[in-house]
Amino acid sequence: MAGALVLGTAAGPGGVVMGAVAAPCTAVWWSRRQRARARHRRETDVDEACLALAGELGAGMAAGSALASVAEDWPELFAAASGRAAVGDDPVPALRTAARLPGAEALSAVAAAWEVAERSGAGPATVLQAVSESLRSLNAVRREAEAQLASVRATTRLMAALPLLTVVVFSGGDGATVDFLTRHPYGLACLVTAGVFIALGVVWVERAARAARPVWPA
Repeated sequence: MAGALVLGTAAGPGGVVMGAVAAPCTAVWWSRRQRARARHRRETDVDEACLALAGELGAGMAAGSALASVAEDWPELFAAASGRAAVGDDPVPALRTAARLPGAEALSAVAAAWEVAERSGAGPATVLQAVSESLRSLNAVRREAEAQLASVRATTRLMAALPLLTVVVFSGGDGATVDFLTRHPYGLACLVTAGVFIALGVVWVERAARAARPVWPA
């Protein structure tokens, strides 16, 4: 609302449109960015936690003690499972619940390994070591994919900014172009149409980039 009022005062009806559209778009972009950061952080945490858990179990530590140890460093992922194990309950449901968090999908493999080990009487350290190796391989592929996609995203953002730069460069300093786009009905129609097409292009590229990013199978 503040952006719409400020731009409306400076640029008339076009400013109101730009301000009203910019605020929710910025909020959506910021929310997506925060979710992506949280996902990346959890993916790294799961990788490190699985390796630490496999190491503790391989060293001969009891299962409940190993869970308690990794829960100290990664409480979001293992605190509930450690609490259930501490009272003699099955930690597998808590691990499956934690696996529903974005970026923590690999915990479903930890839960499956734990369940199989409890039923068969075998130690889960070997299976967890295999899960850790698979996670490291997946993270290497993921980093390579993100490096390849970074140039595509950068090009998309540059192309999205070009129309605005073109208007600024070729306005001639008299403001006639900006005045036409923000105050004339035809100019407003051009401005809104261009904004819609630019937004659709950016969203399409971002969706394609997310689809190309490898994730742990559910």
